[in-house]
Amino acid sequence: ITISGGTIIATGGEQAAGIGGGCFATSCGTITIQNTVTRVTATKGDSAPNSIGAGDYGSCGTVKIGGVTGAISTSPYTYEPIPQGALSGKFTINGSGDKVRFSQGNLQATYDGSSWSWAFATNQWDYIGRAEGNTKVSGSTPFVSGYSGTSTTVDLFGWSTSATTYGIHNSESNSTYSGDFVDWGNTIGSGWRTLSSAEWTYLFNTRTSGSTVNGTSNARYTHATINTDGTGVNGIILFPDGVTIANGEATSWGTVNGDSGDSFWNNATKCTAAQWTALAAKGCVFLPAAGYRSGSSVFQAGSDGSYWSSTPYSTDKAYFVNSGSNYLYPDAKNNRYTGRPVRLVRVAN
Repeated sequence: ITISGGTIIATGGEQAAGIGGGCFATSCGTITIQNTVTRVTATKGDSAPNSIGAGDYGSCGTVKIGGVTGAISTSPYTYEPIPQGALSGKFTINGSGDKVRFSQGNLQATYDGSSWSWAFATNQWDYIGRAEGNTKVSGSTPFVSGYSGTSTTVDLFGWSTSATTYGIHNSESNSTYSGDFVDWGNTIGSGWRTLSSAEWTYLFNTRTSGSTVNGTSNARYTHATINTDGTGVNGIILFPDGVTIANGEATSWGTVNGDSGDSFWNNATKCTAAQWTALAAKGCVFLPAAGYRSGSSVFQAGSDGSYWSSTPYSTDKAYFVNSGSNYLYPDAKNNRYTGRPVRLVRVAN
């Protein structure tokens, strides 16, 4: 039995596995479920030993699920692989209960001398800020100046239209960015997209996460400085649905679901590199304060985070998430020409 794609729901009869052998000592061959499936759910029948594998008194060949070998007795058992480039945490984004996973890092574009390539930052806290790339954005093809290898990597984009190579352009005229929205997710493909303003607002303000953080129920976010035992990075931690995080899992906790109370990140949540690694393993997302670009100049890198939505406000402006140490406005709006970071999501079943 080989399952390489799709959504599968399999329920065994009495003494039978959901996927695999039936009752009365029957046998089956190798069972392989590849990590290219969308979702597989298997439920064993009464008196069956496995949800995936041999039935009662039966046998089967090797069971391999997502590269891991071994029969599965848990019932029901669901296998939903994490897509490449996605994080494990799931976040509800509307009242209908739709969920998404975030990309592993902010979107980046790099020019190699002949073409652009698109990728996610290696780490959630990575951003370019005032370094070359963001400060080399120009007004002519290939929309960079002084090309010198990977120094031309850009991660601050004007609000995206097809006319401006997804916002890689130093024009400070909103008319350059007029037209219908072209999602940055198109550059990566495979179902990636940008959250709408309503989805960002629900995520921060309305979501019933079911998570408890430092004793706060329905925890959604906190202003934070992570990797404090190295080069600390300021930003926002988003808590996924359905986790419990204790007091001792951070060095100190700032306000959960609210402002940290000062303009210098002093009262924000503090995490060492090891503490952040553990929080990330629980599905937490970090949005670094990557600053913003006007023309070819970058401002407030390290203190301000302003992530684009997919929603236009007018022919000149679009909605974005605007955050600093003591404020967060998930439905702010400003000029389309302003270069801001982009964090993509994809559907989570």
